Amino acid sequence: MSRHLMRGLLVALVVQSLLISEHFVEAQGIIFPFSGPVSRSMGGANTAVAIDPVSTTYWNPAAMSDFQCNSLAFGVDVLFPQVSTRTQFMSFIDETAGETGPIPLPYVGWVHQTANPNIKFGLSVAAVGGAKANYPSSTTNILFLPQGNSPLDVGGLGRVSTAAQFMQIMPSLSFLMTERWSFAAAPTITLGQLEMEPFMMAPPDDADGSGVPRYPTGSGARMHWGGGFQLSTYFKANEIWSLGATYRSRQEMDTFELLGTDELGLPRILSAEVDLPAMFSLGLAYHGSARTMVAVDARYVANSQADGWGDSGFNPDGSLAGLGYGDQYLLGVGLRHRLAERWSIAGGYTFISAPLSDSEATIAVMAPLQYQHVYGVGGTRHLTANSEVNLAYNYSPRSELSGLILAPTGPVPGTQVTTGLSVHAASFGVTVRY
Repeated sequence: MSRHLMRGLLVALVVQSLLISEHFVEAQGIIFPFSGPVSRSMGGANTAVAIDPVSTTYWNPAAMSDFQCNSLAFGVDVLFPQVSTRTQFMSFIDETAGETGPIPLPYVGWVHQTANPNIKFGLSVAAVGGAKANYPSSTTNILFLPQGNSPLDVGGLGRVSTAAQFMQIMPSLSFLMTERWSFAAAPTITLGQLEMEPFMMAPPDDADGSGVPRYPTGSGARMHWGGGFQLSTYFKANEIWSLGATYRSRQEMDTFELLGTDELGLPRILSAEVDLPAMFSLGLAYHGSARTMVAVDARYVANSQADGWGDSGFNPDGSLAGLGYGDQYLLGVGLRHRLAERWSIAGGYTFISAPLSDSEATIAVMAPLQYQHVYGVGGTRHLTANSEVNLAYNYSPRSELSGLILAPTGPVPGTQVTTGLSVHAASFGVTVRY
């Protein structure tokens, strides 16, 4: 094994170890459409372009055939979500702000030229999806009242804390089949963790004999394994137009098991079936000049076919059947321009169809993933011919869902819950070619 190969593997493994710490994603739907500053600055339109190793190994490893040398990139995205929930019952109105805090998301992308000039090896290690909510219990917001424990005690959910995180390791091989067409295949190795308080995916229990069952806590969770595969293709029609397509299969996860407690604080093993949905991406890029590129991506996410996301409502035992996410369509548009010898600039926009409707506003409180519009800008400082620093900023304006409060018995008449989410994001990364 060459010295360059050993060095690249060492850096990749270091960044991979960082990703196993607690990092959560606050995003549209469960799948995260960006990875790194180049991707973020171009609205996630990366399926038909080969700009940097992070976005290429993440969205279309087949485009590695366009890389002229080994390349390694790493960095971090930091999200700053702002969430709040307002409830109304008759004349009682109250609003509670969530305490999510900043969310760091490290990533790495590596492209390596093998001894065969037509075969390239790639590695992507990145957070690929998740959700985060953190609300305190309340004495004035009816949704966050402590859970009731007597027939006359009207209760709510109490403290709400949800954390779902998924990271993925994708080693890939790209094969240059003809002068203009390449193909890539990759296994997808997924690690996921799920915590929820109250744990509504399990039926409530009445361990204290009060006659009113309550949901258990579900915060004692470990990482679980899962996996699937990814297939991608890349075609350069000529020096001006390029096309790309990627299919990532459903990621089938182990049954999530949590060390919960019942009403008396005694041990209770909780479980949930939650997978990551399959998705298909199609991209087109226009290289109109040596300095300017425009790219467009369309993406489909099959939420309804993934365990834990597609089903909706409550089971007869009071447990949540699923989050009721519908299938999603995403459209990303990006432009990148070489402004000067040392500087490049980029801008992009992403539209995401809403995974939830107003009738699922209560569910969105537990998993705030409903924003639909993302605007991005970024730039690259070319330090040398073989090294650069990338920066990006994204903003998603506030998006709200509003509907009746949903209980196991159905919608509660005379109530209303409105939950909103906006997100700022900053991204920093370094790319080195060797």
